[in-house]
Amino acid sequence: MMRRFGMMAVLAVSGLSLASPPPASANDTPDLLAGWLSLLEAERGAVTELAQRPATRVDAGYALRVGSSGPRVGQLAARLVELGYLADGDTADTAFDDALEAAVSDFQRDRGLFVDGIVGPQTLSELNRTLEDTLTALHWTIDRVQELRALAPDMFLLVNVPSQTATLIRDGGVVMDMRAAVGRPSRSTPIIEDRITSITFNPRWVVPPTIMREDVLPRLRSEGATGVSQSTVYLDGDQVDPSVVDWSEVQPWQIFIRQTAGNHNALGRYLFNLTNDQNIFIHHTNTPSVFQSANRAVSSGCVRVEEARALAEYLMAENGYDPTELDRHLLTTRLHTLTLEEELPVFITYWTAMPEDGDRVVYHRDIYSMTRGYMPMEQITVSDVADELLDDTLPEVQTP
Repeated sequence: MMRRFGMMAVLAVSGLSLASPPPASANDTPDLLAGWLSLLEAERGAVTELAQRPATRVDAGYALRVGSSGPRVGQLAARLVELGYLADGDTADTAFDDALEAAVSDFQRDRGLFVDGIVGPQTLSELNRTLEDTLTALHWTIDRVQELRALAPDMFLLVNVPSQTATLIRDGGVVMDMRAAVGRPSRSTPIIEDRITSITFNPRWVVPPTIMREDVLPRLRSEGATGVSQSTVYLDGDQVDPSVVDWSEVQPWQIFIRQTAGNHNALGRYLFNLTNDQNIFIHHTNTPSVFQSANRAVSSGCVRVEEARALAEYLMAENGYDPTELDRHLLTTRLHTLTLEEELPVFITYWTAMPEDGDRVVYHRDIYSMTRGYMPMEQITVSDVADELLDDTLPEVQTP
């Protein structure tokens, strides 16, 4: 069953009190999540202490790098000292030296940024993030991890949108950790619970309604081409040559476009089928270079995974299939689907503070602006919940 995560839904189905954390189940996976919670809560304590101290803001301007000088370099050094990445006195106030570059690189690594030791716009934005913002990220994520503890089975795939990663977890251990591409802000990936029911090799891609309306039809009107390689175009059920059609009055629902299977296909060679009604799938891609980018929020809502073959082989073995048969399927472009007897639960989450390596927390950009104004679960009162229920259920009263 597909479910959306959310405070009200979790309270309703679990019967939990507002201040109580969800109970751990008997398997090992909640122990992993409990470890992550402990790390996040320790981080929250440290950040709460830091929040009482003054914070230096680094002024906007050109990128700072080794060799840069001036007052902004002094601000940068002071900020990195405040954040614990630089010992006071390790760098000259106005000279960007090797020690400062190393501190910037460490900061970038911990914030999930591209590590180059250069203070560009994204790094500057993270440096100037207030500690209140950091606390909000921690509050938000701690509440989300507690929600997951109430639902987590022995094995599941965790897709975290802000970190743009997918992690296969089994019996309290990380089996596989890979980069992912997720929906862009204008076409966000939904935060849901779902499951992988089957794997399709050599999938065909049918252009979905949103892409047809916002991408393909405007291109047909301006260029007479779809931009979808090796595809067949149908207009009102008849196959057409798009270059000879007047598309000016055609509506999206009149068009059907199907792309043939192969390495050129937008879904790649591996499609992991989910059960949701939003046309959201997990799949590979025909542009694997996307996984080398720091910003991978580029899809139209689906989740692309870097190690799709490894995930397919693992699930095949778990379901009694011979993984070596995979190459036989890929030698052709014939569509083939394997049904999984042991369906894999999938949790698409939104954690802006992600535990990593068991001993640190990495912060990620709030790409969908979901955490703004968030109130921690522990601070919500029964009257707050009652007010929200009233807002959701009472009809609007119109006065004359």
